Amino acid sequence: MQQDLDFSIGKVHPSLINGWSSGQKQVIESAYSKIGKPQSDADFYFTANEIVSLMHDGHTVLYWELENLKFLDLSLFWARDGLVVNNNRGNVRGADQDDGVVQSLRQLIENDMKTDFPYKGKPYLLTSPQTFSSANMFAVIVQDNGLGQIIGEATGNQPSSYGDILTFQLPASGIHFQVSFK
Repeated sequence: MQQDLDFSIGKVHPSLINGWSSGQKQVIESAYSKIGKPQSDADFYFTANEIVSLMHDGHTVLYWELENLKFLDLSLFWARDGLVVNNNRGNVRGADQDDGVVQSLRQLIENDMKTDFPYKGKPYLLTSPQTFSSANMFAVIVQDNGLGQIIGEATGNQPSSYGDILTFQLPASGIHFQVSFK
């Protein structure tokens, strides 16, 4: 765990060009004190994430590499009471719905456009705190150029924010992480 915590993001993230602040250093010291006792992989993940979260950057994150990406193949819609399963999908892509998960296969889907300009109305763009990165940049472009109306909450990051990522793997635990470098 110490070897992983010693693997510093401070050499990459642009907000750390002048080093860690005193408040950030206190969080880091607290993380080192926590690893003085044995921890499960999951507990260590959260300990290390306390340091990563100091960046306040949605692009700088820890994650476990998922070898077999799986998802629930459900038809969903938002109702007044929340997210609802729309209908029984039955046997989809060779997996029974009761199996719970199916393998995600990449496939090319063609856009069969009937007309060059199918929409003649005014565009509206919905935003929330989960709108960040390229979606945030898109909202800024729409707003700044009067291309449509923005509806919703403030986005999850500033109009100018960190981006472009480098990916790494912690040497001891094998936890993967990505760090903004621009």
